[in-house]
Amino acid sequence: MQEKKIGFIGAGKMAESLISCFIEKKLVAANQIIAGCPGQDRLNYLNKKYGISVTGENQTVVDSADMVILAVKPHQLQMALDNICGLEGKLIVSILAGIKIDKIEQITNSKIIRLMPNLCCQVNHSAGGYSINEKTTEEDEKLFLHYFSEIGFFYKVEEEKLNIITAISGSGPAFFAFFIDEFVKAGVKNGLPQDIALSLALNTCFGTAKYLTNTKTEPSTLIEKISTHGGTTEAGFDVIKESCIGEDIFRFIMASKKRAEEIGNYE
Repeated sequence: MQEKKIGFIGAGKMAESLISCFIEKKLVAANQIIAGCPGQDRLNYLNKKYGISVTGENQTVVDSADMVILAVKPHQLQMALDNICGLEGKLIVSILAGIKIDKIEQITNSKIIRLMPNLCCQVNHSAGGYSINEKTTEEDEKLFLHYFSEIGFFYKVEEEKLNIITAISGSGPAFFAFFIDEFVKAGVKNGLPQDIALSLALNTCFGTAKYLTNTKTEPSTLIEKISTHGGTTEAGFDVIKESCIGEDIFRFIMASKKRAEEIGNYE
């Protein structure tokens, strides 16, 4: 595939994560990436660290790029695209949580792919979903997947499902990190050194995910395998059942989904 130029409107953490991955995986040369945002210090940092082109003008990003990635805060969308020419017919990938395709369409009249990645793209293991609008062609989708399938797992879904994906995989790394942190704290409180407790928690989490993936075992089946009658795991699960933690997990995932919906309804 002929190398395309990629532009970023917005240059925050997610934009930087994608820039880093694209360059590391040799999907695109640094001189074929341009990023725009109002903060000159941020632009100088990205230019120095990655060797990409930078600009304070979003119009320059649009004029330069074959594919434009919208990476601003959701409430900054209108301001970021105000008075920008040349958006019609351009391929736009939006990573704005909650913002619906039709809202972007009203502003840009573009080919739009709405994507929900997560920060794990920094280690080439992102997960999420995407939806496309009617203007987006098969070739556009192939171009998008050429870049993004190399940095994670992205499933094409109906747009209405992207908010629950935002909650599960977009916010998910923070939720999983919370549980890992609690395991570490329990270890430290019981005399383990911090580094050993952290290593045990991380490798147990990683190993569990790898086991479930490689063996195609259902999580509930693995729980049954480990939970021998009268054993340590069963004792722990007795507390889990008493605490209704499963209901609490559902509640915080739904709270995240609801917030994505609220963001999408901003005016």
